Amino acid sequence: MYSLFADQVESELFDVLKKTDEANVVLLEQRVAKHLGRSYAVAFNTPASATLAAYHTAKLKKEDEIILSPIAPLGEYNSAAALNISTHYCDIKLDGTLHERELEKIITAQSKAVIVFHYAGISCAMDAIIATARQHDLLLIEDATESLTLAPSNTDLIIYSLQSIMPSIADKTGFVACDDPDLASALRLFRKEGRIQRAIWNFDVLTPGYDLTLSPLSATVALHQLKNLDTIIQARQKIVALYDERFKGNTLIDLIRRDNTKPLHFYPIMLSPALYCPKEDIFTALTEQGIDVDVHTKPIYKTKFFNDPSMRLPVANDFYKSEISLPCHHLLNLDDASYIADTFLKVIETYGYRGCSF
Repeated sequence: MYSLFADQVESELFDVLKKTDEANVVLLEQRVAKHLGRSYAVAFNTPASATLAAYHTAKLKKEDEIILSPIAPLGEYNSAAALNISTHYCDIKLDGTLHERELEKIITAQSKAVIVFHYAGISCAMDAIIATARQHDLLLIEDATESLTLAPSNTDLIIYSLQSIMPSIADKTGFVACDDPDLASALRLFRKEGRIQRAIWNFDVLTPGYDLTLSPLSATVALHQLKNLDTIIQARQKIVALYDERFKGNTLIDLIRRDNTKPLHFYPIMLSPALYCPKEDIFTALTEQGIDVDVHTKPIYKTKFFNDPSMRLPVANDFYKSEISLPCHHLLNLDDASYIADTFLKVIETYGYRGCSF
């Protein structure tokens, strides 16, 4: 996905292939830290790796409980399961973000941390969430893996990624940003299997860890993507503005309220109840027309491994019935976006007459 800037990176990629040092990884970490307004950023190969490292380094343990959104990236839940951390889900709002008023209701004596996920790049109500977390002395981890830009906030850790603008041949990238030098050192140790080098061939292992390092080649691509981030965001914003205009006033869908200055990871649309039943048919029809449609996302408690039949989160349940996502990445041009919008409107109109008693 770096094809917009391919000519700029090809020569540097060949240079990287001749080297084994991590100079570009270090440079990328410095620039991501600056971009996020933090003192340190530690790079990982994927967002899930960064999440696992954040949980481990924050010293969350078996008897601890963390509070999460039920529609967050899988890395949040899998990392908790890998470390035997208990999870408690907080319902969401109609924009897909964590409901700040519901958060207060589900905090228990075992609660140790809140993981705040900015769905599709839509910011959570951070002021209220931070106030609640501080009142109950909870660790606050911000999952910004779907946010290209981020407003300053007083959270303990930020999990970040450039995954949406990285090519498929490179690592997705993941970062944990913080202001604590000891925490940054612990994160670096974890991503290198807890290993430190001693004299000559001797080494030691100070903590459990994994090989989660970001390759120098991927770091080189990420540096160029970060340098061109403003151009990438502008391209996305034009696509989103076209969708907003085309879909405005359509009675078969609702558009999520959001800050229009923030770039979206994808374009979420809420289908009306009349379209709940034919949603699978709508999805299939759009796919057959070459549109990379998706649904973000199935609540985690509805999956086999994390299944919890007793879970009652009404907004998350209805959100899953309704939500469908269109692509809005920077490699689309306005003609592509027009085709996607026109096709989407034709398809939902085709199925709109059927109604639904779901």
